[in-house]
Amino acid sequence: MPTTRSWLPREGFTIDVISRIIRSTAFNPTVTLPLLLLAHYTNRGQQIASNHETAVRRLKLLLYIGIARLLNDFLSRSVQNNWTSSKYNWDQEVAVVTGGSNGIGKHIALRLAEKGVKIASLDIQEPTYGPNPNITHYTCDITSASSVRETAESIRSTLGDPTLLINNAGFCAGLPILSSTDEINERTFAVNTLSHFRLVREFVPAMVTANHGTIVTVASIAASVSTASLVDYSSSKSAALSFHEGLAAELKTLYKAPKIRTVCVCPSWIETNMTNLVKIRDKFVMPMLKVETLAERVVQQIVSGNSGVVVVS
Repeated sequence: MPTTRSWLPREGFTIDVISRIIRSTAFNPTVTLPLLLLAHYTNRGQQIASNHETAVRRLKLLLYIGIARLLNDFLSRSVQNNWTSSKYNWDQEVAVVTGGSNGIGKHIALRLAEKGVKIASLDIQEPTYGPNPNITHYTCDITSASSVRETAESIRSTLGDPTLLINNAGFCAGLPILSSTDEINERTFAVNTLSHFRLVREFVPAMVTANHGTIVTVASIAASVSTASLVDYSSSKSAALSFHEGLAAELKTLYKAPKIRTVCVCPSWIETNMTNLVKIRDKFVMPMLKVETLAERVVQQIVSGNSGVVVVS
């Protein structure tokens, strides 16, 4: 499963391509600083600069913005990681991926497996891919405390204590408030939010003891913007985002485990079974993401060894 290296993403030419080009050129000090040095310290550069003083001033402004951006990124990353570094030996790590039989979870599991990580894939459905020596499927209903408890015991006895927990499984009915039912609302929260509490209670104590591990919360941009027919889904994802923030605070202040990483992923619309009926009017501004694209970003963040909020749009 190769990672795409093209400058053009799977989703085609979108506003994100333009944004990425601007960030890597105009707001990149490794581009603007050499240009300013040429303008100040070469004869030809001084000639051009004297005839284009406004352009030089704007180039300086871009350099300052670029430096400020790098400094802000460094400070944010350092604070989120509690000013600590953490190393992983991927062939010795064990990952639990919920919803790992299909969609996003499937591609996350496959990409981590490529790195030698031992995967425990939790799902009520059978995998939609062939056997993989690094992936073990566990039939598990994450809305059931007893099912999670039994599965966790089996994982620990077979693979050892997990060091990576990817809370990926999701549910969306896509109904207006007046058309929904208690059963649907409760299932939405049970899958999208309450399962995170249950799985963290099972697997994070061992991470705390070792002061080593990563917990990934797959939320959504819907956590910040609620739309018609997605109110229960958006509410559950807002709760998942709050869970991520609170978990990070508790790991640092209560459990004294500053090296455990917490990652929250907030994607926009993704091509999955849950979004088959969604029609995007402006795919240039908000494209429908491929599951492979999101899986790449999640695994990249895990491999970086850094905490953070990853917005993928």
